[in-house]
Amino acid sequence: MGTATGSESRLIVCNTGPLLHLSQIGQIQLLEHLGRIALTPEVNAEWGRIMPHRHLPASFQIVEVGSEWRRRAAEWVNAGYVDAGEATAIALALELQANWFFTDDTAARVLAQSLGIEVHGSLGVVLACAALGLIDYKQARTAIEELDTVSTLWVSKRVVRVALQALEQIFGLSE
Repeated sequence: MGTATGSESRLIVCNTGPLLHLSQIGQIQLLEHLGRIALTPEVNAEWGRIMPHRHLPASFQIVEVGSEWRRRAAEWVNAGYVDAGEATAIALALELQANWFFTDDTAARVLAQSLGIEVHGSLGVVLACAALGLIDYKQARTAIEELDTVSTLWVSKRVVRVALQALEQIFGLSE
């Protein structure tokens, strides 16, 4: 992942996917390890619809998107690029000049990257925590395997294999 400063100063805008998928494997706290997490009201509402009995960590900030950025988000939705949650999250990442944007949605990833935003998904969150020494090899490997087998995240076997190889490199286990 990019060269942002320490986690306490790293600003991350998160879409619903990583919230959901990491929560499904009991690892939502990994997000907090990487920086200050900002969500849009739309993402928060989507979370509430999907996980009505689960509360997000209190440290997560709900931030309104400014009117100019909200207009741009509406354009992306109207063009059919992404849904409202993804559009407002991307707009917020641009508005706040976030260090990272977390999403597991391919269309949101492509749009955000085309706008110059550094994007990572749930697997990237696990790998970043491992690389920063926040979780050990076994915890990280279990999280990657559970993202594939327990959570609703769709990920190809090739991507899982690449993530596991990256994990081995992080811990010096590969040749």
